[in-house]
Amino acid sequence: MKKEICLSKNKIYKGKILDLYCDDVLVEFNNHKAKREYITPHDAVCILAKVDNKFIFVKQFRYAINSEILELPAGKIDENEKAIDAAIRELKEETGYISLDMKSIGYFYPSCGNTSEKIYMFYSENLKLDKQEFDENENIELVFLSLEEIKNYIKEGKINDSKAFACLAYYLNY
Repeated sequence: MKKEICLSKNKIYKGKILDLYCDDVLVEFNNHKAKREYITPHDAVCILAKVDNKFIFVKQFRYAINSEILELPAGKIDENEKAIDAAIRELKEETGYISLDMKSIGYFYPSCGNTSEKIYMFYSENLKLDKQEFDENENIELVFLSLEEIKNYIKEGKINDSKAFACLAYYLNY
């Protein structure tokens, strides 16, 4: 397959959690020049955590969609941090649970048409309750759902987070 060759990289915006680019590229298959807009955020983790036969979801307000949403515990990987360490940290911060058996179950690109973000997925079912340690602007409510409840929530449109879909697909098929 032919590729697109970067002719010039143009950073338009540098932010705290992402940078925005508009690069000039040469499209090999037709030899045309084009622009490619994309963001480069930090990579992230999400965790499918199971306690007492229920999965832990977090309900929180997301400004970008102006709504509350049910998500899996998740967060960005800090600079020089390993994905598994970020997963352990984020699970503890958002839920108060400490994982004693964090396992990698894969990764995915949530929107490869406009971002290079890679989300690493983890699974844990051996958990010890401690206390939540939210970031200063986080307001999180924990929601515990059985697999049957999750399926119903998805059918009813109450769960529509791509991280949850990806983790559940891996969990149910492997």
